[in-house]
Amino acid sequence: MSEMLDCLMKYKTEHLFLLIGRNPLPNFVAAKLLGRKTDNSGNPIKTSLYLLHSEDDKRRGLSGTKSYADNLKKVLGEEEYVYNYVPVEPSRPDTVTDGISKYLPVIPNDQLVGLHYTGGTKAMAVHAYNTFNCSKRKVTYSYLDPRSLALNIDADNPGGESTSFPLALTERPEEKLLFDAATISLNELLALHNLEKLQRRTENPLSIITRPADVEAMSKDVEGHINGGSLSATLLEEFVLSQVLELKRECSLHDCGYNLEIALPKNIANNGQFFEIDVVAMRGYRLFAISCTLDVDPDLELNPKPPGYKARTGANKCKQKLFEIKARAEQLGGEEARVALVCPMGKPGQPNGVENLRRLMEQLKGDNIRVFGYDDLADLKIQLQDWFIRGVV
Repeated sequence: MSEMLDCLMKYKTEHLFLLIGRNPLPNFVAAKLLGRKTDNSGNPIKTSLYLLHSEDDKRRGLSGTKSYADNLKKVLGEEEYVYNYVPVEPSRPDTVTDGISKYLPVIPNDQLVGLHYTGGTKAMAVHAYNTFNCSKRKVTYSYLDPRSLALNIDADNPGGESTSFPLALTERPEEKLLFDAATISLNELLALHNLEKLQRRTENPLSIITRPADVEAMSKDVEGHINGGSLSATLLEEFVLSQVLELKRECSLHDCGYNLEIALPKNIANNGQFFEIDVVAMRGYRLFAISCTLDVDPDLELNPKPPGYKARTGANKCKQKLFEIKARAEQLGGEEARVALVCPMGKPGQPNGVENLRRLMEQLKGDNIRVFGYDDLADLKIQLQDWFIRGVV
């Protein structure tokens, strides 16, 4: 076993307290990495998970997070974990303290206790931390860093350096083991939010290229297809997927496909509607969502609008779709999720195409949205590889 994994073993706990917010993904990763499967004698054990969640506030019409705790339990299963629900009111420190204090005194002193404070509200994290700190008991404090893609363990002493376990996957073999342990499937990710793929076809998302000859032809002459007017929206999606699939092994991708249709929970507001992601791929616990479009209005990026400007029908349609996908992707995958736009903007002969592309890229960069334009399509595989590995715009 590597030095890194030996080090992580020191922080695995029999009792792990989790703060449940509206994105249970960090809790899933923490349970997978920090849950202890054997005792000191090597006997198999189950990790006790304590799920601190808020209750519904019917008086103010606010929904709690117990349903997300239920989703987490469903996805993790009961083979390796025992669950304890701890209802709290995040704004009231006493309820957090009382909830933790109900369990902490009865945990044997020779068993390890951990608090993972990514999730829930900031107030809940502060109150939980203070409660454990006042208990004078040795506790492992951890959080998931979305910027560095690492599980961080707080230092034992104030001012000390935290211990970081990278989950981004480099060439180091020990990181591959951590990467695999934190991996989540697309179905599991959806289940954490009680969402499902639409079952209008046998496979969703589609992972098989239905027009291989056309895709191969486009791969050999991308510019010809774009400039010759033979590029359709479906062909663009399949072309992008073909480039993603070629990177599947090299970039450690899974659950790759296109036309992912996700059903929204049925209620009065949406009446069973769904949203679609053109091309999707998972890398470890990270979601990558790609929007493909040919419908890029030349006036889309004009901001501020010039005097007398009138939006044409369909103007900003692309941008609206893109931000909807971004919102949905971050709802599912948190801050770690990444979104990209693939379009032929900037092609020769397009009025102000290069300048519009530059403006669009500058606007979307602050929203962590990567734009692949006309000049990127000829070597899209290389561009995507950099995006998958580095995950930056």
